[in-house]
Amino acid sequence: MNKQEILSVLAELHKITGFRVSLHGADYEEIAAYPKEHIMFCQMVQGVDGQRAECIKCDRAACSAALSKKD
Repeated sequence: MNKQEILSVLAELHKITGFRVSLHGADYEEIAAYPKEHIMFCQMVQGVDGQRAECIKCDRAACSAALSKKD
């Protein structure tokens, strides 16, 4: 899949769920997201000194927990 195809799938998932949907690599870095911008709440929280780092830390912990789960 190329990036445009990935964005198309993410856009469809967003339409279904109403949530911002993102794809991250093994290094936890965001590869693609739809919509590109975070919701206003996240923008406001991340605008507070030090909170963007806390959000990233929380996201990484959630990704690690998901990866460690067995079916």
